[in-house]
Amino acid sequence: MDPNDSENRPTDKAVFEIEQCENVEKNEWGWKKIAFFAFIVTCVIAAIVVPIVLLSGATTPLEYPKAEEKIPCLLGEEYDRARCEAAGCFYDESGADILKCFFPNQYGIGYEVNEVLEETDFGTKISLSRLPRRFLFEEEAEELLFETTYHSESVLSLRLYDKAKGFRRPPIPSINLPSPVSLDPRKYSVKVNEDATGQSLAVTVTREDGRVLFDTSFTGMLVSDQYLQWATRLPSERLYGIGESNRPRFQHDMNYKTWALSARDQPPGGEENLYGVHPFYMAFDEDGLAHGVLLLNSHIMEMTTMPLPGLIFRALGGSLEFFIFVGPSSEAVLQQYHSLIGKPYLPAYWGLGFHLSRYGYNSLSNVKKAIMRTRKYGIPQDTQHLDIDYMDRYIDFTYNAIDFPNLPTFIRDQQENYALKFISIVHPGIITSEKCYETYSTGLLKEVFVVWSNDSLASEGQDIIQGENKVMLGYLWPHGKVAFPDFFKNNTVDWWIDQIKNFTSELPFDGIWTDMNEPANFGTNEDKPFNWPEGLEPWSLKCPQNKLENPPYPTRAATFGPTNRISDKTLCMVGALGEEKKYMFYEVHNLYGLSQAEPTYRAITHKDESPKRSTVVTRSTYPGSGKYAGHWLGDNNSNYGSLRRDITGILDFNLFGIPFTGSDICGYFGNATEALCRRWMVNGAFYPFSRNHNGFGNLDQDPGVWPSVAKASRDALKIRYTLLPYLYDLFFRVHCHGGSVFRPLHHEFSSDSATFEIDTQFMWGDALMFAPFYDDSEVIRRTVYVPRDVWYDYYNGKRIEVTGETVVFSLEERPVITIRGGKIIPIQRPALNTDISRNNPMGLIIALGDDGKAEGRFYWDDGAELEPLQTKNYIDGNFIYSSESTNTLEFKTVVSNFDTGAVISDLRVLGVQSNPLPLSVTINGNLWSKGDWNYNEATKVLSFYDLEVPVKNFTRLEWSPILASSFGVECPISYKVRNDDGTIPQPECEKASCIWEDDNSFSPSCRLADENRYLYVIGSEGATELPDGRGYRVHVTKKIDYTVHGGDFQEIYFNVWYLDNKSLRFNFEIPNVNRFVPPIALNLPNGEFDITKNEYVFALGSQITGEAFHFSIKRKSTGAILFDTAIGGFFYADKFMSLSSLLPSKNIYGLGENMHLSFRHNLDFMTWPTFGRDQPPSYGNEDGSKNLNLYGSHPFYECVENDGNTHGVFLFSASALDYQLLPYPGITFRTISGMLDFYVFLGPNPEDVVGQYTALIGRPTLVPYWSLGFQLSKYGYENIETMKQAVERTLDNGIPLDVQFLDIDHMENQTDFTISPEFDGIKDFIAETKATGLRWIPILDPAIDTERMNYSVHSAALEANIYFTWPNSSYVSEGTDYYDDYERLGNKSVMLGYVWPLGKAAFPNFLDEAAQQWWYDEIQKWKRESIDFDGLWIDMNEPANFDTNKIRPWNWQAQRPNEPDWNLHCPINEWDDPPYVTMAALWTSCGDEDNATLCSRRMSDKTLCMFAVHGDGDNILRHYDSHNLYGWAQSPITKRAAEDATGSRSLVISRSTFPSSGKYAGHWLGDNASIWPDMHRSIIGMLEFNLFGIPYVGADICGFFLNATEPLCNRWMQLGAFYPFSRNHNTYEGRPIPQDPGYWPDTVGVSSQRALKIRYRFLPYIYTLFYEAHIKGSTVVRPLFHEFPRDRRALTIDTQFLLGSAFLVSPILEEDAISREIYLPDELWYDFHSYKFEQLTGTDITVVPLDNFTIPLHLRGGYIFPVQEYFGNNTQHTRQQPLGLVITVGRERTAFGSLYWDNGDSLDPIGTEAYQLIEFEFSEDMIIGSVIHRDITGSVLEGLMIESVEIWGYEFEVSDVIVNGESNNFTIEGPGEIEFLQISGLSIDPKEDFTIVLTHHN
Repeated sequence: MDPNDSENRPTDKAVFEIEQCENVEKNEWGWKKIAFFAFIVTCVIAAIVVPIVLLSGATTPLEYPKAEEKIPCLLGEEYDRARCEAAGCFYDESGADILKCFFPNQYGIGYEVNEVLEETDFGTKISLSRLPRRFLFEEEAEELLFETTYHSESVLSLRLYDKAKGFRRPPIPSINLPSPVSLDPRKYSVKVNEDATGQSLAVTVTREDGRVLFDTSFTGMLVSDQYLQWATRLPSERLYGIGESNRPRFQHDMNYKTWALSARDQPPGGEENLYGVHPFYMAFDEDGLAHGVLLLNSHIMEMTTMPLPGLIFRALGGSLEFFIFVGPSSEAVLQQYHSLIGKPYLPAYWGLGFHLSRYGYNSLSNVKKAIMRTRKYGIPQDTQHLDIDYMDRYIDFTYNAIDFPNLPTFIRDQQENYALKFISIVHPGIITSEKCYETYSTGLLKEVFVVWSNDSLASEGQDIIQGENKVMLGYLWPHGKVAFPDFFKNNTVDWWIDQIKNFTSELPFDGIWTDMNEPANFGTNEDKPFNWPEGLEPWSLKCPQNKLENPPYPTRAATFGPTNRISDKTLCMVGALGEEKKYMFYEVHNLYGLSQAEPTYRAITHKDESPKRSTVVTRSTYPGSGKYAGHWLGDNNSNYGSLRRDITGILDFNLFGIPFTGSDICGYFGNATEALCRRWMVNGAFYPFSRNHNGFGNLDQDPGVWPSVAKASRDALKIRYTLLPYLYDLFFRVHCHGGSVFRPLHHEFSSDSATFEIDTQFMWGDALMFAPFYDDSEVIRRTVYVPRDVWYDYYNGKRIEVTGETVVFSLEERPVITIRGGKIIPIQRPALNTDISRNNPMGLIIALGDDGKAEGRFYWDDGAELEPLQTKNYIDGNFIYSSESTNTLEFKTVVSNFDTGAVISDLRVLGVQSNPLPLSVTINGNLWSKGDWNYNEATKVLSFYDLEVPVKNFTRLEWSPILASSFGVECPISYKVRNDDGTIPQPECEKASCIWEDDNSFSPSCRLADENRYLYVIGSEGATELPDGRGYRVHVTKKIDYTVHGGDFQEIYFNVWYLDNKSLRFNFEIPNVNRFVPPIALNLPNGEFDITKNEYVFALGSQITGEAFHFSIKRKSTGAILFDTAIGGFFYADKFMSLSSLLPSKNIYGLGENMHLSFRHNLDFMTWPTFGRDQPPSYGNEDGSKNLNLYGSHPFYECVENDGNTHGVFLFSASALDYQLLPYPGITFRTISGMLDFYVFLGPNPEDVVGQYTALIGRPTLVPYWSLGFQLSKYGYENIETMKQAVERTLDNGIPLDVQFLDIDHMENQTDFTISPEFDGIKDFIAETKATGLRWIPILDPAIDTERMNYSVHSAALEANIYFTWPNSSYVSEGTDYYDDYERLGNKSVMLGYVWPLGKAAFPNFLDEAAQQWWYDEIQKWKRESIDFDGLWIDMNEPANFDTNKIRPWNWQAQRPNEPDWNLHCPINEWDDPPYVTMAALWTSCGDEDNATLCSRRMSDKTLCMFAVHGDGDNILRHYDSHNLYGWAQSPITKRAAEDATGSRSLVISRSTFPSSGKYAGHWLGDNASIWPDMHRSIIGMLEFNLFGIPYVGADICGFFLNATEPLCNRWMQLGAFYPFSRNHNTYEGRPIPQDPGYWPDTVGVSSQRALKIRYRFLPYIYTLFYEAHIKGSTVVRPLFHEFPRDRRALTIDTQFLLGSAFLVSPILEEDAISREIYLPDELWYDFHSYKFEQLTGTDITVVPLDNFTIPLHLRGGYIFPVQEYFGNNTQHTRQQPLGLVITVGRERTAFGSLYWDNGDSLDPIGTEAYQLIEFEFSEDMIIGSVIHRDITGSVLEGLMIESVEIWGYEFEVSDVIVNGESNNFTIEGPGEIEFLQISGLSIDPKEDFTIVLTHHN
């Protein structure tokens, strides 16, 4: 028998003929009795009325059912015994109300087997006859047919129907009925009591093992035209499903609870029937085996639970067709069920993002505000919904152009620029009274509307004719009568698709939201609808009185309607639908939403030429709806009860095959509180359909309304977006196979009885368990049942030790999320929408089971293709992880056709029991060099980062631990014998007994032999703990007789000191040998501290005598190895020391001074030298290919560990140093003098590290305020007039100027402390300009002319014996090139060189106190007699000497053309030519004339000979040891001399620097070039020097060498305006044009003026940053990762920088660029120029400056910037201007800031307490200023007032400003659409505390 045979469907319309009211009395019962029963139904709450009658003449005795098998008959107190027994039922006064009247058992009710008509392998067909005694409403069926059909081994169906009327199945297009099959064995069996006489048919369906699935043996059935009843026994009380309802619990209450199944416009809240109908349930037996049952009937139904346990089915028509799904697992049941009704559709990827909506925006302006709030507070959003208020008077397919002007343009802008998707609502009520409304007119023409089955039944006002029939009119949202489309007609489907396509061509919506499609109708059977227009005569749709409208048994559904009729709130049951009025509304009412879903989905997916997946959500659903649409749970209430029931509703709909379901987050009716919405948004972030929606007239509740909700939403949604690839895969699986996405615990743990009643926890798939908060408890603790399995905490990856019971979690406002062991979850770095996130790196969470294995599926496509399964344009595979033999991750693809650019970068392996680091990674069999990793010992999580493995090509990843000894350490071959590119020649490698391996990825090509890796062992004295427990002293001896450079020390003491809880020191001491130590007083911590609180763990590799010496330092909290020398390669010799260590990450910064091409180091065996040298960074090295050592030495690095923790390491050594960065990752230090003395700083934040470092070496100087102004300089003014012109050009163009520099051309013959005749009048000009506020800084070089006549400077130096000398007089004896000078200098063996002066130069040793005094005296004298300077610029202080060892200096012939060649030549010796010549000597170049032996690769290149000395005896100082200290030694005395000379705080700028130089001086980045790359490199240099504790740093703006072009200088001045040291400087040589900004007035001049005015305005903020650097050691210029250390993208950024925490500078760095990509970390940022917040953060965005004169700038939200308006030419004028505050509202709607203020140049303002420190706080509507330190003099702020406040991102209109409790007539502007509020006219004294309160307009 074909179940789909149309012949089985009756065509006799008499079944549904309608009897008119005047003929109703002919009915056997009569309408009076019907009305009586209706009255009973109305009066008895929760009572089910089954009106029946016992026919006379029935004599078969009734049997009393068992107590647990009672089925309610006539219910309610009104029914006495007589009435009950008259109905043929039993009566028991003692029973509960619901059971006082009950049916007899199966012997008294139902149908007995008459004949077995068919019995085949495909099923059976049995004829049934009514038992003699019967119960009926009208004419009960005399004969039934019962059929069983075996559809598969796990699916069968049972059919029961009236033989006379035939089988009737709902017209559902999505039913995929499998053909009957012959299977043996099946997983079920069916038994029928075919031989029983006088007993109703009993059907028992069991599993193979006899377990009951469906059992009707305890009762019979009732079948009539309008009433069908049957019941089944259930295997247990574990019953789920049946909907749509608003049950409080997921598991059903089995105590006779009745649930009506009738689609109705009924908001959830009680036990009413809601919007959809799902007559499906799932039941479990006591062992956890599951089965499911679908009653496929579209009539109004109800189901009643029984404590038996059992379930009663009732339907008001049709046939009883049950599909039974045997399972046996719950997911198998759902797959079987969904395969029948239609598997869920695969949403577009964007549909899984967060949705925002409300009914009641009322205007486009309010929509924009909601979107902007969401973006402003960093809340991801993919979709914006528009409810009916966007329509023109609520009319479908229109929009309100008055309140929503330019809506199409807005939508397109949001789609194109922000990837925001839009979903519009439609409802089925098509207005009929609107003129020229094409939707209606074409619909009427095509006859698409529901009509009356008989025009005579139409009530008053039903006056529209469609074809030959009256249209059934109702009333909904539009202000006029509406017609309802009949989607059962083909014409209607085509018409509807056309309407959607036409409308979306005008309003380009991306998805559709179908509402009110039960269908709802307002006011049915009432006087008028609730929203009927006032002033019009009342009208409503009124349904006639007949048996369809008033069935004998109206079901519980009628008890909830306004008039207790089944048509309440919907159309009349006598409506006709389908082709030729085939269906009555009575029978297809419940299918209306489903009938609309398919054409809606088809229309929206085909709206464009290229079909794409979309998102459709529908309110009314039926089995099969999920094939086309998702669902929301309806118009809920804003209370905790609704919140709790969400999980039950979503679980239900996952059973029903509609996994894309969610609720109205925060509630629809009523006003949500902040606490409720916060909790709901967190929970809702994990609903499959995640949408915040609100009702009309309520307060806004989008998550940006409240700061706490915004934060909670942001955090939760970031997790959701991280997990979207997993969620998407789940949707793909159910799309292919059926099943649930959002599932209860018992679906996965059915053998655990505790899981069946849990409905406040849920799972995503089989791998993630969520336990959200759902009540109003303020205690953030959650009791969670953790099923017995392996589980990990999502947040930290730590294994949950207690399972199989409840566990208490203490959390912030976030759900408990646990990951199941043995599972692999695909993830992706989150973003503000899926368009961005889909381009982010992907990753995997690998949660190991106890067997060390895990698996997980992964599906990926373009997120939008309509039918990827057909095109195979996707990737589908299985990740399999195993740690059995090797740690292997395989990706076995089923389909791999999608050409994606996605990469897998991040892996988290949970449950790795021991630290595997270091390790190696191979991808597809090839060693993988990309990426980084981290292991947390506390959580046992191994994390991989930045692997960047293309998904398309990935098949296998393996990782394996590697012994540290497996990594190669480069053989330390001297650079004297290396190749020109620094590589080691193979012969030299082998000569040193090292290993040559050119193809070993773990090693350099030339490495130490394994047997020579550990030269030192633990000595006989072993390790001794220091007496106070604060460290160790370890005896170390040399064991291996191997050396590379000789001079190895045989005995060493290794010392470790615990300095405090966050820092330690270790060094190597040689017994009885004094090694050079830099004479710098370090600030060692010496206070008491608790050693048990140390944040580090120091450990020796072994303490056993004779075993290899190595050690490690770990971070205690995570186990991260910060320093580990187990790699080997430790050397300790007189002139060569080397130490290698593994590092915890590749995020290494610092070490210098060099010209690095990136801020984060390249670790590919990259070697850099540090050795102070007169070396321009890029002149002659424009491409940066040479790793040159520059002017200073800073052996300090900062390492950001991969979990964001940060530490720093400082090597306190003045030696020439090479550092090699290793890819393992690791580092090798090689020095040639002094000792290895290290300090380690534990942070843990980047700024903490710098603070700890500068606490040791000395905090940066507090520069004078004027030094923060713009400064002008040039080498090559040539004369005073040229310089004056530059100054005048600058000022004439309105460019501020605070400082003018004097380079050596102001000197006579470039000689210190002299003035050139070309600069006659300089004293007067200085005096004149200083009166206007201009400051002056002249240059000084350390090279002193020894041949200038009557040069007292030299005479005094010579007399003081302060010059470096030859080691002994033999080097200057008679016959040498230096003898004449020796005699000239009074037989003093001064080492002479040649630099800028005409005469040969001598070099003071500034480490000598006499030299310091001499220098001090000369500066004082110079100030008094020549130059009224304000600061000093000390140059060439490496010290530089031109072309040492060559034939002549490069400038000798130009300056002394008629003299024979002469130069400083250093003899071959052990200091200038040490055994290990560092990389610093590599780039030494020799001319053709030069003696290569003397000039090639020597340490003395460009400086003094290394064996130069100063002093004698025990006080001798060799330049070899102290060279790197030269510039440092010059700085303190220069600063002291300048400040004593000026009587005020001064400024020193030094070229050569060393750790602690920042205490005394600033720095410029040297003689750069006028090339675009050097702009970028200047940022890297600034960032590095801020790490080094020298925040006052800048580059030569526009470049020093070469000619600056106008475009280059234009952009560079924009950048340089934000250097801490902002100076335009260039050179004399080869430069025919100036580059001061006024030289190009129309371009560079404009840019400079604009940028510098911004700088000057924010100088109070910048000055405060310098105060904080001076006090705390913080940076002034900092990289983004200093604020966002866990942001992987920020770790690599060096083309942007921050001033402090909040001022972001993103300069244009490329020629001809008019825009640039910038990265904004996930934070609130405001565009500086527009005041608007950036709508996209956490991603790269393109910024287009207003013009070529504007630099991209952003302010970070949450900060308060003290400012002063620019006025005048310099800081002397601006400091007199009123103060103001710029407040950038943060995501928490707060902001903080501070102001440090002193008189700008007083000496030691901190020590004298002559300063004011104010802290500012903004919160919501209040600004508080608190004086933290009060200026003791009371004068530094004299005359200054805070006169203005700007608030960026302020949303509210302000009516008044109250300052310190008083209102005044302040000027208030804004905030307006850009949310910029400006308050002026204030007069707030910053010397006192103050408050400002903003009041709002009502």
